[in-house]
Amino acid sequence: MSHDHPRPCPECGQMRAHRNGVGNTTYGGRTVPEVRLCNVPRYVCENCDAESFSIPKIMELRALLRKAYATSPGRLAPRERRFLRKLMGWAVEDTAQELGVTEARVRRWERRVDAMTYAEEIGLRTVVLTRPPIQDYQNHEHARAIDALMAWSAAASQNVDPSPLFPYGAELHEEGWQAHQQAACA
Repeated sequence: MSHDHPRPCPECGQMRAHRNGVGNTTYGGRTVPEVRLCNVPRYVCENCDAESFSIPKIMELRALLRKAYATSPGRLAPRERRFLRKLMGWAVEDTAQELGVTEARVRRWERRVDAMTYAEEIGLRTVVLTRPPIQDYQNHEHARAIDALMAWSAAASQNVDPSPLFPYGAELHEEGWQAHQQAACA
């Protein structure tokens, strides 16, 4: 084990999780596609052997994912539309206002009830590429929009092998995050 400062273990709560190399994990979860991340700092608890991960440079990773999704070929699936919205820090009402549609329409896009028109999808992609995301989540009235993105450690600690709709992953290098094909994670 390394001699870094311990952090709380997500399983047992003891301050006994220490840095133990790097590993692969996922980002996203339940209601949004999971993206495989490589070379992420890995922690192991000395008390219960639980494994957890810490995602550094999170804003850089989110920017990479926004760009990758917004420029990906083909139509966006409902889960991908929701993921873009959450990466922007938007609630349903924010998305509706940005795109000039009703909140009910946005909800239907994300639940597969209605398909997005090409014009609506181009609008969403354009807004995501040209507008900054909400930066101050603590003070924004729609802070709940990013809650689902924080569930990544649960999937990682259960060794979940995601089968994402989105075919990309991201790998952490000293100079920052880089996109790659999912299969590139070793």
